[in-house]
Amino acid sequence: MNKITKIKITKEEYKNISKYTAIPIGIVFLEEKKGCYLQGNKEDFEKLLDKLSNYFVEHGTDKKEEINAIGYNIERLIDKLSIIYDEN
Repeated sequence: MNKITKIKITKEEYKNISKYTAIPIGIVFLEEKKGCYLQGNKEDFEKLLDKLSNYFVEHGTDKKEEINAIGYNIERLIDKLSIIYDEN
């Protein structure tokens, strides 16, 4: 059975994710009193991480292969969303 995971994010992080890639259908953005969250199962989050990684490869470095502002944003998002691997 696919466990549903809820990851707390900011509205700005959600905007960046939406700007960099299409969010998989199984991922839902929730805005609650306690904060904003992305909710989905591990498989959907893995798809999102793959899409962000691909975008990083294409747009996250400059001509000298140094990480640019987009790259730093994507790295932070990947780090935050990678929490799915810390759960059972």
